[in-house]
Amino acid sequence: MTASIPSKSILCVQGDEEDRALLAELLQHYRLVFACNAYEALRELGRGVFDGYVLDLWLSDWSGAQLCREVRKLDPHGPILFCTAAARTEDRNRAMRAGGSAYLCKPVDPSRLLAQLRVLLELADLESIRARIEASGVTQAELERRAAEVFKRTGESRRSAVRAVERISKAKASIAFSKSGGTKANFERWWPTLFAGAWANIQAVASDGAVAAAGKSNLSCGTAGDGVTDHIRLTTIESDACVVARYK
Repeated sequence: MTASIPSKSILCVQGDEEDRALLAELLQHYRLVFACNAYEALRELGRGVFDGYVLDLWLSDWSGAQLCREVRKLDPHGPILFCTAAARTEDRNRAMRAGGSAYLCKPVDPSRLLAQLRVLLELADLESIRARIEASGVTQAELERRAAEVFKRTGESRRSAVRAVERISKAKASIAFSKSGGTKANFERWWPTLFAGAWANIQAVASDGAVAAAGKSNLSCGTAGDGVTDHIRLTTIESDACVVARYK
C-alpha cells in the first residue's frame, strides 16, 4: 500500500534563486520541493505527488505553460498557481489556457500569495472529498465482485490475492476519483484507509454469513461441534489496522 504523504506538499518551479529563497520563507509551513527548470520539475513529478504547484511562466528550457500542460496530464485537478514577472494579458491568458488555476504577477504581495494558495488548496480538498465518495463506491463494488474467489484461498495465497485485488481496485478507483474532480495527492493520501475500510466491510459480511450458516447447521444437527468452530475461526475478520499492515 502507498505510504502516507506529509500534509500539503508544494512543487515550486522558479528559475531565479532569489525567488526560490523568497518562496521558501513565505511558504515555510508547507513541505516544499524546488526545481529551477522544467526538466527538474518533471523529474520531481516522477518521484512523488504534490498538493499544489507554484510555477514561473519563464523558464530556461520550457515555458511555464508547457510545463503546466504536462502537470495536467498527471494531475488534472491539482492547484497550479503561476507566480511570474510576465505581466502581459496574453501571458496570463496563455497560462490559464494551459490549465493554470490562478495567476499572480511579481513582485507578489506575500499576504495575497498565501491567501490565494490557501484558497486553492481548500477548494481542491472539497472537490476531493466529493470524489472520495465515488472512489469508495467503485472500490466496494470491485471487492464485492472478487471476494468469493479471494475467500476460497488461505494463508499466503489469500494475502497474495488481496494484494492483486487492491492493485486492480486502486487503478479503477483512481480513475473515478480523478473524473470526479479529486487531486492525485489526496487520492494517494486517502487510498490506504479507503481500501482498508472497504475490505473490512467485505470481511464483516463474510463473517456474518459464516455465523449464520453455522447457526443453521447447529439447529439441524443439535450441536455446535469443533468443525463449526473451526469454520467460523477461518472466516474471522481482521481489524482495519491488521489489514493495512498485513497486506502491505
